[in-house]
Amino acid sequence: MYVTPRTLLGIIRISQAMAKLNFRTEVVMNDVDESLKLMDYSFRSLKRLTGEDKSKRNARNEERRTDTQAEVMRHVRDICQANSNEPISVNEIFKRLGKRAAQVTIDKEELKNIINYYSRLQVLYMNQDEEVMFI
Repeated sequence: MYVTPRTLLGIIRISQAMAKLNFRTEVVMNDVDESLKLMDYSFRSLKRLTGEDKSKRNARNEERRTDTQAEVMRHVRDICQANSNEPISVNEIFKRLGKRAAQVTIDKEELKNIINYYSRLQVLYMNQDEEVMFI
């Protein structure tokens, strides 16, 4: 690894920040070690990102786009935000999803299953009247 003066200044600043986080006025060797670990991790993650070829990135992005459940939830979130984050019925969400038919094709039962799944994850809330609201 090639170390520049800027890298050394970064290590010093991170070490000082680690000391401040621990309410100390002096930097100890442990702070320097932690900052070196952080810099090393940063360099490794950068290598991983730049070493990855474009076809793998494109395949992963395509995989994300084809995930129907996530796509539906993105649209549901957009619909809820357009409704000023007020509770909105599942029926109304289904109607609005129908207007976006070119993007998402899903039936009402699948929509309810997806909403119930995300409700169990506590991402959104669905009340007794089947009105949905993001938490």
